[in-house]
Amino acid sequence: MLASGTKRHQHTLPVTVAVRPKDGLDLDEAEIELDSFRTSALREKISEVFGVVLSKFSLWFGVKDNDEFRMYILSAFPDNKLKKVLEMVEDPLLDIRFEFAQVHQFKAKYGSDTLVLQVTTPTVLEVKKEIQRNFSELQDFDLHYRRDNDPVKLYEETSDEELADLFNRAVQTDSSPLTLYVVSKKASSATEVERDDPPKAAPSDVKVVVQDTMPEAEFDSMLSYSWKTKSQVQLLKANLEKELKIKIWMDENNMKNDIYSGMWEGIAKSQLIIVCLSKEYLGSENCKKELKFAADLHKPIVCVYMFEEDENTEPYKYDQTYGPTFLIVSGLLYVEFRRSEPPSEKWQKAFHQLKTQIESQLRIGPPAKIITETPLARWLKPVDFSREARFYKEQYVQGTRKWISVPLRMWLDSDDRVHWLCGAAGTGKSIIAWLVAEQKEIQLPEYTVGSVFYCRHNDEHKRNPARIVSTMVWDLSKLFPSVRKVADQVMAQDEQDVRSGLGSVLDRPIEAFKTIIVEGLKQVPVEDSKPVVLVVDALDECDPASRAKLLRILTQTSALLPPFVKIFTTGRPDEDIWEELSTVNPMILKPTDEDNLRDLAIFSRACVAKMLRWGDESLMDGNALARACVDRLVEKSEGLFIYARAVFSFLGSDTSDGLRDAASLLQRIELFESGPDNVYKLVMTRITQESSDLTGVRRVLETVLAAREPVTIQTLASLGDMSVADTGFAISKLRPILNIDDGLVSILHKSLKDFLVNAERSGERLHFDQFECDLRIAKQCLHILNTKLHYNMAGLEASAPYTPAKRVLPDDVAYAASYWARHYVDAHRKHELLDDLRTLCETKLANWMEAMLLLGMRRQTVEMATAVGTAVTASGERGGSDGEAAAQTVRALLHDVRNIAINFLIPLQHNPLQVYATVGVWAKKRCEFFRRFGGGDGNGGGAAGGRAPFRFVVGHEREWGPLTFLGHAGPVRCASFSRDGRMVASASDDGTVKVWSVDGFCLATVEGHRAGVSAVAFLADDKSVVSGSRDGTVRVWRALDGSCVKAADVGFEVLSLALTERYVIVAGTQGGLKALSLSSLETACAFVGHGEDVTSVAASSDGSLFASASTDCTVKIWKVGQETPVYSLEDSAAVNSVAFYPDRSILATGNSAGAAKLWNLEDATCTATFTYEGDSVTAVTITRDGKSLVLTDVGGRVKVIDLSTRICKNFHYHSYPNYHIAIGYSASSTTGEAIAISNSDNVLNLLPWNTPVPSNSIDDAILGNDIAEGTGHVEAWSLQDGRRITDGSTGAQFSAVEGVKASGDVTLSKDSWILDGHGQKLMWVPVFANGEAAYKQNVLVLTKGSRISLSRKSLQGYP
Repeated sequence: MLASGTKRHQHTLPVTVAVRPKDGLDLDEAEIELDSFRTSALREKISEVFGVVLSKFSLWFGVKDNDEFRMYILSAFPDNKLKKVLEMVEDPLLDIRFEFAQVHQFKAKYGSDTLVLQVTTPTVLEVKKEIQRNFSELQDFDLHYRRDNDPVKLYEETSDEELADLFNRAVQTDSSPLTLYVVSKKASSATEVERDDPPKAAPSDVKVVVQDTMPEAEFDSMLSYSWKTKSQVQLLKANLEKELKIKIWMDENNMKNDIYSGMWEGIAKSQLIIVCLSKEYLGSENCKKELKFAADLHKPIVCVYMFEEDENTEPYKYDQTYGPTFLIVSGLLYVEFRRSEPPSEKWQKAFHQLKTQIESQLRIGPPAKIITETPLARWLKPVDFSREARFYKEQYVQGTRKWISVPLRMWLDSDDRVHWLCGAAGTGKSIIAWLVAEQKEIQLPEYTVGSVFYCRHNDEHKRNPARIVSTMVWDLSKLFPSVRKVADQVMAQDEQDVRSGLGSVLDRPIEAFKTIIVEGLKQVPVEDSKPVVLVVDALDECDPASRAKLLRILTQTSALLPPFVKIFTTGRPDEDIWEELSTVNPMILKPTDEDNLRDLAIFSRACVAKMLRWGDESLMDGNALARACVDRLVEKSEGLFIYARAVFSFLGSDTSDGLRDAASLLQRIELFESGPDNVYKLVMTRITQESSDLTGVRRVLETVLAAREPVTIQTLASLGDMSVADTGFAISKLRPILNIDDGLVSILHKSLKDFLVNAERSGERLHFDQFECDLRIAKQCLHILNTKLHYNMAGLEASAPYTPAKRVLPDDVAYAASYWARHYVDAHRKHELLDDLRTLCETKLANWMEAMLLLGMRRQTVEMATAVGTAVTASGERGGSDGEAAAQTVRALLHDVRNIAINFLIPLQHNPLQVYATVGVWAKKRCEFFRRFGGGDGNGGGAAGGRAPFRFVVGHEREWGPLTFLGHAGPVRCASFSRDGRMVASASDDGTVKVWSVDGFCLATVEGHRAGVSAVAFLADDKSVVSGSRDGTVRVWRALDGSCVKAADVGFEVLSLALTERYVIVAGTQGGLKALSLSSLETACAFVGHGEDVTSVAASSDGSLFASASTDCTVKIWKVGQETPVYSLEDSAAVNSVAFYPDRSILATGNSAGAAKLWNLEDATCTATFTYEGDSVTAVTITRDGKSLVLTDVGGRVKVIDLSTRICKNFHYHSYPNYHIAIGYSASSTTGEAIAISNSDNVLNLLPWNTPVPSNSIDDAILGNDIAEGTGHVEAWSLQDGRRITDGSTGAQFSAVEGVKASGDVTLSKDSWILDGHGQKLMWVPVFANGEAAYKQNVLVLTKGSRISLSRKSLQGYP
């Protein structure tokens, strides 16, 4: 029998076990004698005894429990797992059964989804059944596979042999799993309702009162009552208001016809609901809806009895009509007011009890002690999952999911790090995750829950891998002092890194996991540690664009954790998840598993008993109709809990006619067809048919579907441009398909959203176009921002340090500020939003930046400005010059915002109002932002006009400089753009490759080379990069998570590389030149010809030719597969760089003598030579349009030569060498292109195309108020160390001071702030950029009357 708890049974070899094939294999059971405890030994014996191919079968074990064998998968790794299994039982032969089956894996591609599934019987029918279990929406579909890129259909009647052959070929050719394409046969439904039906008019006898939208929680409480007790309730209201001084909402109008008379708003706007129960209240449908709505919003409820004096209320609790109301308030204390009136003693006693309850709920009296949010919490921003925990607690049915104990016990007792519960949508995986997190119901060895994270598709905070890691850090820091210590240390360093422009480690989740979690847990004393389990639920709901980082943590980084730490995770078998996590031996939860169906029956039984209002489930045993309800529901559910839940949610929300008995319930259940889609279709049809205001219902639902996070009713009303009353009414109709928790509204389940936004599944009449939803919400968000944003929304002191807060802005403003850009980017027909977008950018942009800073979202400001600027560029907008002018203005302003958020990090983090004080002064003179919002004299207009403490008189810097990417610890040798222009990769002598967003944020650091990295390039899919190093290796890495996919040793130090469609061309020292297969990195061809180092290599656009440059003063042209060159070009000096013209007719080269040359490849002649100032040309490239040659040199110059006019333009100048240049499409540039420059200063610079940065863009710069130029006493101070340099009249020298005192009323602090006479920070001076003086020779001059000047010149020339 099964060993209880952690008791283990030791066995000696040999051990005999029983093995039999699973259904589908015509083989008998056999007893197998084992001479080893290794799982591989058992597999070898099965292969030998039964004659099956070792690599083609999966193995299960069943532990005997109450004379039943419950089967669990026995993974091949680790190999010692078999020993753990055998130790669970006393007699392995009798108490354990092993089963095996040949398993055939395949990828099912349906639309944008790809799942990896498996069957034991390779027939078309079985494959289609498995697909239906995982894509529950599919009813009728065809299967196709590809043969020579042409689709071939599989038929159930004739294709089984063909399918089996496909599976075999996939295994033999190492292309497993086989890919099958699912093509749905579109079907329409006659039950669907026209989506554009006009709203039905309200009945003429219904008085509709729509109240204005009010701020949240305007009332302390609401009185909910029936008309008959109105006089008592009025008396109660008057006394409560007098005694407690609270605001009470009470509808004085008769509500017997329709609760749509403002009641929804009363509930939404009240903190507390006082329910006055009477028989009339219990029987009123309107009162039932009112109370249920309050309960759905989780409003605190105080219950008051106003029954008749001798009225017996006990029978009401079990009555079909009155019982539902009692069910909602069951368990609450109640106050007895049975027809008592003041000033009787009975009434006074009851009133005192009521006051006490209200005071407790509203916390009237001395304020509770406020626990200040810690600096660590502010840094980590952990996500709170108390709502999810409460929700699953309410959903869980006792007795279900107990079977999970056995595999979990084995996992906890094994060496396996990660346990992945894999299953289709709606199979109840999240409930199991909750059980593990809460340690409920399941009997397991003692363990500590280290952290819990429930990923959610409709919440940006709960689908971000960075937030998953930061939440883990927060949870673990509360359990383990060592983790807290490491977290505090990393936080302190991180704050310095952010100020220096290096970005936050929290934005790099893999690095954060290693640096904080791994290092912190390693310091936990082993003797004090019991198993620590980290829970991550619903991997498939994590952001697909970034979850590769999370998968990397689960499969690779987690191996660095100490042995006592384990990770439990759940998720669908999406392709990318399966490819990563299949190595951790997933436990597959199939809907048709016996355990799952048994649990579903228990769940359905509890729901049926609740629907029939039977307090004792045992009453079900004697009622055949009730049992039939359960059986039919389980049968229709087909193993999916989401189906059963959706049915009961819909039936439970129907209070109009009720369900009187098991017969009527069974009749209603029979109306539902199998499959969640059919439930959703029936529910939606009923909702639309019964709604008098169909427009309002649709508007609320489309807002919920498109919302990026659960929202309050007030925010829903604002986003839907509706009153709170209309919104509440619509929510009441949509209640069966919504989750409402803590007043936050979201969709019931991801599968429902998938159904509604898929026209093929929902049908045209029920379909919600996701792009149209985003369009409407984007427009409303812009309206909210344009009408509600203003200066200093939080009432801050401009000089005081600010800590971002959650509720500093109204909910709708906070939502609009945070998500308008996401809705805009995802919307179609963006030209319809151009006017609103232009208004925001031209009048409210500084206010929006203030709002984002109040919310602590500076980085998101950069990302949003970049995304919208790119979308405006790509959308075409409306036609005509006016439309293009508007789009250009928007792009320019958003480009400025991006630069401001990056370059003014220090002041913006200090206080959001510095967007006016500092930025209003220092934004570049020619930028659109300064023109509209800058200038302390008010002439700049906009929000910042007149708010800056100083203004420029002369010498204002004109243009934005290059964006600097900081983070490498050695010279940057190479850079490469991704094809979509959103990322840049850099290679450095520090041995790393870094992947950056074009906003300057480091997305990943790739470590693995043992020497400096000389070359890097993105592969065509933008998902991977290839790098070459002086350690003699070439490696391919995943771009976003930094994991090495493959590597090869080429036998020489790599100096350069180039890509074709099939090959990596690698060049290096001692004439090294090879072509490697891109798929395997095996050498395809080695080329012989150069006698010295090959410094550069480039491929033609069609991949037919490549060119190599060498220090032997030659350039050679090659074909892949031909070991000798096609021909050679002779130069007069060592050649450092080479590049092809787009049509491969011309080749550009740069040499060590300072010359760039153009060569005609038809006759191998030099057609042009460009020489500038004699410095060695380190890199050349030609623009994609072939119009310009771009070169750089060891003098730091970047030059762009127009090939038609030969005119040269200088782009940038500094004194240290540049090594490489790359030109690519850039999503961050207003013109769409940018130049990336790598250099010896350990940085990568990004320059917008056609935006030259002159070598001296600052003249004498003077900041001042209204003092005439040239007047007043002058004193000067060094920007490098704050030391007074000279007195303008005496020339005296002074030593360094802590705060540089001017003779006027301002101070320059050593951290670059201008302070007033009281030491308050007025404005930041951007002179100590990135931790050092940005302008090495700059001098800050302070004069009487707060005059300040900034100069690049010496002090000669000042009076």
